[in-house]
Amino acid sequence: MLRRILASCALSLAFASSASAQVVNGGFEDGLLTGWAKSGSVCFDNIGVGAVAHSGNFGYKIGPFGGTCNISQSVATAIGQQYDFSYWLQNGFGTPNSFQAFFGGVATQSLSNSGAFAYTQSLYTVTATTATTVIEFRFQNNPSYWNIDDISVTQTSTVAPEPSTYVLMGAGLLGLGLCSRRRRVK
Repeated sequence: MLRRILASCALSLAFASSASAQVVNGGFEDGLLTGWAKSGSVCFDNIGVGAVAHSGNFGYKIGPFGGTCNISQSVATAIGQQYDFSYWLQNGFGTPNSFQAFFGGVATQSLSNSGAFAYTQSLYTVTATTATTVIEFRFQNNPSYWNIDDISVTQTSTVAPEPSTYVLMGAGLLGLGLCSRRRRVK
């Protein structure tokens, strides 16, 4: 009985602090912008036809003209947890262009008048400060397009319980052990 209680407590502690953020449609594989909110300037964009995918069948191709076009999504996060914020980005050609990526309102990457480049992974370890975090991408490319694909947010660490949690758990288990021992003596 005591072993079952100990195992249950250990599993509870292991799973209580675990959380995983899920980006909806991070690979654009449904052929739509499902899960994403789009805003900003005139957005010349598509998924599928003419869009180069990093993996799978679809990627997102966007070439806003005269201003920026943004896509954003809210993901569930745990305050104080670290996450890997990752995406694959490709630039067509020509200037002027700009690209910015944000995690919770904090810029993780900013490019301006970038030359053409093939798909390149961007990976940032970030800490969530709220229970829901907005990831956002801002694009501008007057003569060409940006391609983005395989966007993900994955947890990299868990917060250990407070030391007092272990003290209370130990006291409770000691009490259970003493109660169990008393029953056997009678």
